[in-house]
Amino acid sequence: LAGLERLVVIKRILPHLAHEQSFIDMFLREARIVARLQNPNVVQIFELNESDGTYYIAMEYIHGTTVRELQVLAQEHGARFPLEVVVSIIEQTARGLNAAHDLTDLDGMTLGLVHRDVSPHNLMCTEDGNVKLLDFGVAKATAGMDSTYSGNLKGKFAYMSPEQCLRSQLDRRSDIFALGIVMWELCVGQRLFKRPNELETMQAIINGDVSRPSALGRQVPIEIEDIMMRALDVDRERRFDSAEELRLALVAASRKHKLTIGSDRVSEFVREVAGPQLEARRGTMSSAL
Repeated sequence: LAGLERLVVIKRILPHLAHEQSFIDMFLREARIVARLQNPNVVQIFELNESDGTYYIAMEYIHGTTVRELQVLAQEHGARFPLEVVVSIIEQTARGLNAAHDLTDLDGMTLGLVHRDVSPHNLMCTEDGNVKLLDFGVAKATAGMDSTYSGNLKGKFAYMSPEQCLRSQLDRRSDIFALGIVMWELCVGQRLFKRPNELETMQAIINGDVSRPSALGRQVPIEIEDIMMRALDVDRERRFDSAEELRLALVAASRKHKLTIGSDRVSEFVREVAGPQLEARRGTMSSAL
């Protein structure tokens, strides 16, 4: 109307799954959850609709790169994530996660949302250095909306919490553990729990096979390393109670050590490592339009 245009991404269920009720329910649940979330560090949904008998979600188009792609490109360039970039990515992700965890229903009751799939694949960095949390497709509310508990394993095995591997009841601290994995991997430059098969991966998680980054040659201020190790504690009672608590601890430690964190540092790294790929995508988009 009146020339209003917006570039969007259309998300649909794969054709061979489009008639399976469990996938339809999961798809609609994601739309209901994310449509309620209004936070700059969470991908925004504009519309849920139906076309030719198939549901679709129209969500914001993000010109950027996933953190996973950044890891691969950095490795190809022989580059390491600067600590300031690592902390900046985790700090922004924690903001988005905290908004999800604190989401309430229309009566103001907290839903107890757990993302269950926090990983580098579901974090996007824009060219401007903003971090967006994606893909709430396997998110679970532990109260209210969609609160019936299922013991099915959901998410990527190498980024699961111990309680997820054991199929225990989950709460927000499960996502904090996953965020700790992402932080450790960005900091050290290698996979943490990834093993030859899923069983060995889950055993490593349950056993808490985690070395301190400093023991692997990465120079990290002790306060930041302690934050990482606390997030990765096998006992969730010893982890941070919330993503906001973790975020504030990171900000305080960064100030103490005069680290410059924020979107500018992320933007510099994204342009340095993924600049050609982003320019190529911009060209492809311009041609298509």
